[in-house]
Amino acid sequence: MLSMERKDMLVPLTFFLGLWFQAAAAAPGDSAPAAVKERLTYKMRYGQFQAGQFQIEAVKSSDTALTLKATMRTPALYRKFFWADNVYATEVDQELLPQRVVKEIRQKNIAHTIEYLFDRSGEVARTTDGRQWQAPMGTRDILSLVYHLRMYPLVPGEKRAYILDGEGLVWRLTAENLGPEHVRGPAGSCTADKVLLRFIGTPSPGWRAWKTDILTNRLSSASSGIFIWFSVGEARVPVQMLFLASPFDLRMTLERTVGVSLQGEGH
Repeated sequence: MLSMERKDMLVPLTFFLGLWFQAAAAAPGDSAPAAVKERLTYKMRYGQFQAGQFQIEAVKSSDTALTLKATMRTPALYRKFFWADNVYATEVDQELLPQRVVKEIRQKNIAHTIEYLFDRSGEVARTTDGRQWQAPMGTRDILSLVYHLRMYPLVPGEKRAYILDGEGLVWRLTAENLGPEHVRGPAGSCTADKVLLRFIGTPSPGWRAWKTDILTNRLSSASSGIFIWFSVGEARVPVQMLFLASPFDLRMTLERTVGVSLQGEGH
């Protein structure tokens, strides 16, 4: 049986209160402005090829809002074949529901900026230039969904239903905890819960750019799926993410952190 968003389970409150009220402690050789509560840096592979760096920051944007900002950049060595310089920003409320999404896409032959707001009362998402689509109550984008799964973790064997917006394509999906695995990477090794996000059926009609970016394209078909390995511990750090799509899978592996550590996370 599917569960919805569980409010009765133990939430890792110390860590997530820190996102709202405390500044990140910079790691040696790295620094973060006071507003940055957490920074996660990943190396990114597209199929068998190094695709660059992916970074997520949790930034305190106001007393009632947190901005989850992600950047995707390709190193100069690979830009002859493929390049991306993309910025994704999702402003969330204290329930980690998205309020505003901004994407600045500069990728190969694609260059566009899109901004849209979630209207909870009308259950729609609306771009600043007037386009809109249905976004049922509880709809999340990929960044806010990852952080929600950290704050309200699934127990092994549990399956939960979600609604995901992929820039105008609104999917129903399930998140299922497949159980713990030992994971190694540049940031360290730990025990991590392997969670599968499985897309169901076809998306509801909505607006979608004909050309979009490498990350959003992973959320574009019924064959889409995402594996995320969350460290078993208070911070529930996403140590690896694997976006399944044809023709190549996109894998992100944690390299380093600011404001959070894998030490004590499921060792």
